[in-house]
Amino acid sequence: MDEEVTSLEEAKAKIHEQAVNSLVSKLPQEFLPILEFALSSPQADVKSFMELQRSSLSLDELDVNKVDHQKQIIKTFYKETTRHSDDKINRLIDALDEDSLKEEAVDALTSLKTFYAEEQEALAEEAKEAEQARKKEFEAFQNKIKDSLSTIDEKRAKLAYNFILSPIKADDKYTTRLNYTLSSILKNPQHVVQLADLLLEYTPEKGITTTRIEQKVKSKATESLRTLVDKQLSSERAKSRKTATPPKQTFNWGNFLNNH
Repeated sequence: MDEEVTSLEEAKAKIHEQAVNSLVSKLPQEFLPILEFALSSPQADVKSFMELQRSSLSLDELDVNKVDHQKQIIKTFYKETTRHSDDKINRLIDALDEDSLKEEAVDALTSLKTFYAEEQEALAEEAKEAEQARKKEFEAFQNKIKDSLSTIDEKRAKLAYNFILSPIKADDKYTTRLNYTLSSILKNPQHVVQLADLLLEYTPEKGITTTRIEQKVKSKATESLRTLVDKQLSSERAKSRKTATPPKQTFNWGNFLNNH
């Protein structure tokens, strides 16, 4: 079972790698860090990372030799790294002479690039930790699934394991057969009712109970047996009428049902 799942995961990883390589070849160079970050974890804060990337790239459009750009760089630096009000930032900038303004702008530009890079690294580290935690949680879930499978037939256990965990491609995306089945059920009102009927007695403590289903199956089996016995008795009575006085034959269904 483990070998089969491993091979499926390897196949999925290969397909994923090919898709990424194809996408990378079509993207401008400046978008590659964003793509790499987005693929690092489902929990990755892509929006914040993109904002940092955009802010960092916008610095390349500024010229430290232009006064208005110098002021913009310094103002951006203060807004990103301090809690100063706009009024205070403007006063600090206005207090600088021409030489100091350029010097401050050069330093602020370098510091801003470092700041944005460090913020992106911090987000990447958070995404990495989140992905590691997700994988650890999924491994624990897998182990619990394996333990729970010991309660059902061995052949069906293998089918159930793949049904729950193995990836499949459906509707141009990867999912599991369990998720795909549940999604299909929820799209069909009749199937939703069938599922609801099955889950009516569900509780978080006991799970899905099959008592009512077993009773229903037993009841149908009893009805079939009763029909068969009645048919046989009727046949015997018919034969008896042809040969002699019909014997008195009775079948105590009450005792039978109580004992079964």
